[in-house]
Parts: sequence; structure tokens; C-alpha cells
Amino acid sequence: MHRKHTLFAKCASGLLSFSLIMSMIPSVPAWAEDDFSEDISAEEAALDADVEVPSSIFYITKFPGFEKDDQGHFTDEQTKEKYGDLKAVPGTSLEDLKLPEDLDLEGYWEADGPDAPSTLTLEKIDWKLKTDNPEEIYSESSPEGTYTFTPDYEAYVADDESLDDILLAEGVKDLTIDVVIAPEETEPETTAETETAASADDTQTQPADPSTDTEAVVTDPSAEPAASDDTAATDSDITIPDATGDTTTDASANDNGDINIFDTVDDSVINASTQEEYKGSEEDSTTDNGTVLLPDDSQAQPVAVQEETTAQTESTVQEETSAQSETTVQEETSAPAETTAESDAAQPETTADAQTQDAPQGEPTVQATTLIGTLQFFNPNATNPVYTYPADGTKLTLTANDTNVNVEPAITLPCNAVLTNPTVKFVADGVEQPYTLTTADFAANSTQRITFTDAANNQYSIQLTLTQNAHQFDAATCNHLSTCTVCGATTGDYAAHTNAGNATCTKNATCSVCGVDLEGTALGHDWKDATCTTPKTCSRCQATEGKALGHDLRDDWETMEASTYSSHGYQERFCHRDNCDYTEDRDLNIVGNPNDNAIQNLSEGATYDINTRLTFSAYGAASENSKPIANDIRYIPSTWSIQGTAGTWLDNFSGAFSISKTGTYTVTVTFQKQVYGDGSWQNTDIADSKTVTFSIGGNSSDGTNDAVRINPQTGDQTPILPFVIVLIVAAVVIIVVVIMRKKKQN
Repeated sequence: MHRKHTLFAKCASGLLSFSLIMSMIPSVPAWAEDDFSEDISAEEAALDADVEVPSSIFYITKFPGFEKDDQGHFTDEQTKEKYGDLKAVPGTSLEDLKLPEDLDLEGYWEADGPDAPSTLTLEKIDWKLKTDNPEEIYSESSPEGTYTFTPDYEAYVADDESLDDILLAEGVKDLTIDVVIAPEETEPETTAETETAASADDTQTQPADPSTDTEAVVTDPSAEPAASDDTAATDSDITIPDATGDTTTDASANDNGDINIFDTVDDSVINASTQEEYKGSEEDSTTDNGTVLLPDDSQAQPVAVQEETTAQTESTVQEETSAQSETTVQEETSAPAETTAESDAAQPETTADAQTQDAPQGEPTVQATTLIGTLQFFNPNATNPVYTYPADGTKLTLTANDTNVNVEPAITLPCNAVLTNPTVKFVADGVEQPYTLTTADFAANSTQRITFTDAANNQYSIQLTLTQNAHQFDAATCNHLSTCTVCGATTGDYAAHTNAGNATCTKNATCSVCGVDLEGTALGHDWKDATCTTPKTCSRCQATEGKALGHDLRDDWETMEASTYSSHGYQERFCHRDNCDYTEDRDLNIVGNPNDNAIQNLSEGATYDINTRLTFSAYGAASENSKPIANDIRYIPSTWSIQGTAGTWLDNFSGAFSISKTGTYTVTVTFQKQVYGDGSWQNTDIADSKTVTFSIGGNSSDGTNDAVRINPQTGDQTPILPFVIVLIVAAVVIIVVVIMRKKKQN
């Protein structure tokens, strides 16, 4: 044989030998009825369970740094300062509301449990409105108001693949932050701006007359030259006399540097080096704007004078008015004059607008005098004023010797002012003692004219209309008289006590204002009759008397559902008292009937083949009762035999046998009666038997026990088909090799 063919034949023979050896190895017996499919499925399921990753759910128990008190305010000072009063203007976006970007959490992972605390930081957390309407969101178009925001855990979890959910632990309140959306508050005008505006409205400054000479020479020979820094004034501080001799005075002159002379010389226009000379002089002096400066002990009021001298005294006021209404006052004062004669010899230069034709040459022109100050109103015998007019901080300007000028608008005094013989004083700027006006009785809304005279016998007449604000009385209580909230005046009597509505069955109510006990207001008990379960009870305070009646139950059980072998039925009975729907129920026992005991899978009188493996199962009545209660009854198969040969039970009370001789045979099964008690099934002395008689290969003779094999093994169940296929292939190969060999030899 060719070596190649010999090798091929050896391989085929080897395969054939291997197949024969494998076919001789026994496998699973035919009578084994165990099914391993469920075990395999269980193992696979266990492997799958091991591979499954547990869910990552974090439960929040605390928000560190964001704890709140009982009123819902942050307790941490830094948090309170940063997030306790968040505000924004309308149109602010959610991202610009300054809500926290990162949020630290304390809690635990669901897989670890509450006993394993942990922490979690939510970086760049989103915020959403806390609202019952899921469609409501905050946007730049949201109206003004207060909005409450909470962390958006769902959005954070959706972006974080490592988290399955973030939840609040039981009893934990979610973090909330309030934001007020409102426009910014505008800064109110300052008092100085208000006073300036009022001063501008109330005061008219005489503009410079371009037709007149712009220089006015002051006749005071003793004046020293003043430094330019001390004498420069703004345009609102300069008072310019007009052609008629009247002087217009700035309402805020005292504050801004205007010169008003009453009892003393205004030191603001006197150089420090010449101040004593001014005060010691017996002669009149003038200011730069033409107002006469009086000696220190003079009580005369100021007058306006314009004159120009060419003597050794040269004091020039130059006025320049630009387009921007800027005025610069420059003073140039020469050396003081030596004698009065030199002054008299000087040639005055006076314009037509600054001096009347009748005035003697070199004589000053007297103009109308004004005072600037405030009115103060005093109640009789009072030392402190009850009201000051104007009340807004501006000043009042009075003109002397003119009864038609000083008419003031109606003045409303506070409610604690007195209209009968009030004392009215005018406090002029720069005057230590106020002027006391003549007194008069004022009726409400009545008009009176009152006057006063200054030391220079200038008379100031003021027409006043006074009225009085009404008291703003609050409500009287049992311990508080009706009181004016403005001045504190009281009126009327005390009010009656106010029932707080806190009376009980046994205690009187109290006054909600003063807390006193209100006699006779106790409510008394509101009794309700006793019932089956409750004694006589007060509907208000739940106080009780006596005992409950108890249910009226009788032995009239009604079966609502009958028992089966796998479930308990039950019975009910009810309370026979009116208005009581109480019922009781009890379970019915499961009682196995021995008539239901049976041998299954063997038929009475049937004929079976010889040496055939036969199987059967035994069923005990009520044996499927999986939730027994006391006194339940069941039957359990205990033993079985065939022709006196005892058998052994396989799973689920099944048995198997084979018979090698023909004849008639009987299978007998004994069932044990059991009663459930003390938590387990208890055997009784009662048993029940069931039999099945059958034939093997005919009825030639009675069966003998030596022919019975209990639970026999019927052979090998090794899968033989693969080996058969291998044998066939090997035989084909051998045949092919033999044929090829013969052909080669031929």
C-alpha cells in the first residue's frame, strides 16, 4: 500500500476505535428525572447580577453653610450677607442673578446607607423657580416681584453620567434663595440743592445797568485794602442798587457772604487788620455794594449808598457780566485818608441811576431796608418754638416800611400749636436776639397783620394767615387712651377689654390687649354620648366621663368565602348597635378530605409491558396548603409498596419500578393525616391507604415480588448519534481506501 494511503487508513481506524470506546462509557441513567436547566439559568442569572453596577443615588441631609433658622433666614453671617438679600433690576438674566455656582452637599449614597455619611459638590449647578406650575420659568422678561429659586438637580444629573439621581432625605427641606426684582432707587436731591433752588425762586437779583458807571467809590476813608481772595464773591452774592435806590438782597445772603448790618458790623467784609478801627469809629462806613456799615453799638438798619470820591481813598468795585453770568468783584483800596477835609474836598461822581437829583452832592441815598431770617411760633409761656417757618430750611425776606409787601401764604401750624395769643418772633440772620412781633388772636384760617420795629425805627409789617393741623388720634384700648401720633395729646376714655377668643371649657378668655382674665367667659363642656369605642366625650376639649359601651357582637358568623386546599376562606359578624359599622372576620380552616387522596399516572386494571420502567405520583389532600393556620388538616403520602416490596420516594412523592415477570400486581400508598399547631404540622394516629391493581404482559398468574425492581436503571442515555456518524464516516473511508488499493494492484 502506498505510504500516503496507509496513513489515511490508520487515521480512519483510530477514529473508529475512539468512537467505539466513547460509546462504551456510561452516561446519565434513563430513570434520572432531574432537570438541570433551572440550575443553569440560576447560575447565569447570578453571574448577571454580579456584573450589574448598583445605582448611584445621593440623598441630601444637609446644605453646609446654608443652614436656616425657624424664620427661614440664613444663620451664617457670610451667607446672609451674600445671599440673604439678593436684588436685581428687571431684565436681569438668570445667569446674572449671582446665585451660587457651586453647591456643597452632605448626605449618603443609597448603596452605602445613612450610616455612611458622605459629601458631594455640584459644580456649575443650575437654578430653577420653586413653583407648583412646571411650565413657569424665570426669564429676562419676568415682571417685578420676589422669586424663589432651588437647585435644578434633574438638569445636573442629566449632564453627569456617573449620577442616577439626587434626592432629599426624609424630613430634609430643599435649599431656597429669594431674589427681589425691582428697579434701582434714585438718589433724592440733597438739602443744599433744595435750598439753592428755593433761594433762586424766592430771590430776585437786580441785574447790572449797562448805562451806569461800573465803579462805586466807598466813602469810608479808614478802609484797608482787602486781599483779593477774601473779597471775591460769586454772582449770586452781589447786591446791586438800582436807580431808585432800592436794594435787592439775596435770600441766602448770610450763608453765602452777603453783607447785612443790624446791631453789629459784619466781620466778613472787614480785614482783620482794620476790624478794631471799624468797631471804634463813630462815623458811618459803607460796604463795597453801597450798604452803610454802622458802628458796633448802632441799632440802625443798613441803607444802600452809591458815591464816588477822588480823594486819597480809592475803593473801586468793578462789575463784569459775561454771557455765562459770571461776576468778578475786585476791590482796590488805597491808603486811608488823613483828614475829613480831604474827603469833603473830593469831587463826587454819581450816575443818574444811582442817585436822585434831590440828594445833596456827596450825601448817601437811603434805600428800602430788608431783613432775612425765619419766623418762630411759641405757645403761651413756652420757651421752645412749636414751629419754624419756612420749615424747609429756606429763608424769609421782609421789606421795611411797606405794608403791602410782606404777605405770606397760609401757614399750617402743627396740631400741638395754640392759636390763642401765640408768641411770634422773627429771627434775623446775624442778630443775636430775635424780634418779637405784636401778638394777636388767630382763629382757624383767620388773617392778622402783626408788626415789629428794629433799632433804626424801621417798621416791618407781616400779614399772616394761620391754621392748625388736626390731631391724628389713634384708637383707644383698655390700657391706652386715644393719643395723637404727632404730638402725644390724649382724648376720651379707655376702651373696653377685647376678648382674645381663647376661652376653653374650663377657663375664661383673656383680654388680647392687657391679658386680664374676663370673668364668666368659660365655655363649659359640649358632651357627646358614649359609643362602642369611646366614653362620653366633650367635642371641644376631648375630656371624657365614664367608659365606652363596647360592641354588641353576637354568635352569628356568616361565611363570606369558602376555603380551598390552597387558600383560607373567612367569616364575618357585625356590631348590632346603631351608627356603628364595626365588623369582625375570622379565617376558615383548610380541611383535607381523605377521599381526595390519590395515586396518579397508574390506571386501575391496565396492562403494561414486561421490563418497562413505570412511574407514578401520590397526591395528599390539602398538601398544597403553604400558609397554614391552627387546626388546618392535610394528608401527606408516607409509604408505598408493590407486592409487599417497599419503595422509596423520588421528588414530589413520585416512585418508579419495573417488573420482569408477567402477572397481576398492586401498588399501595399510605397517606398520613396531619394537623397544624404550635407553629408546625403534627402527625396524628390516623392514616388512609389507596391502591392501584394492574397487569404485566397479561394475567397468566399472580405477580411475585422477586420480579419487582424498585426505581430501576434502564440503560445508558449517552447521546449516541454523534458516534454513529463518526463510525459511518470511518467505515466509508476504509471502504474507499480498500477500493483504491485494489485498483492500483490491478
